[in-house]
Amino acid sequence: MTILALEFSSEQRSVAVAVDGTVLHEAVETGGRGTAAFAMIDKVLAGAKLEREQIQAIAVGLGPGSYTGIRTAIALAEGWKLAREVSVTGVGSVTAIMAVAQADKMFGPVSVVINAQREEFYYAACDITGTGWKEVTPLKILPRAEVLSSSQGR
Repeated sequence: MTILALEFSSEQRSVAVAVDGTVLHEAVETGGRGTAAFAMIDKVLAGAKLEREQIQAIAVGLGPGSYTGIRTAIALAEGWKLAREVSVTGVGSVTAIMAVAQADKMFGPVSVVINAQREEFYYAACDITGTGWKEVTPLKILPRAEVLSSSQGR
């Protein structure tokens, strides 16, 4: 399956294309609030030597993070879905981080901390095993001091 991935929920925005689980090409931009989404997509498709018609599915990063960035990615994916028969799915950042940590065999207690701006952070705690991961503390926004004290015990 050929998947186009869009992640615009943070200051580091990215687009990637993967075929059967192998990333063929990716583009990353940082800084500012604007996203050159179409230029990034064109760059990734050219780098992977693929045409837009070859995309079968689009995965959208659902954050938490920039509401505008998430909306941009969803709108782009839904527009693509209207023009071409592709499936669209959303993936939360904590889910993606846990999947990578598990694949890297980071078993045991793991705290996920994502900058929410203004000295606040999204925080979740999970336990990772060889067969999956379980949420111990659901994702919530905490002030910096509370994140520091929460993560020290893990």
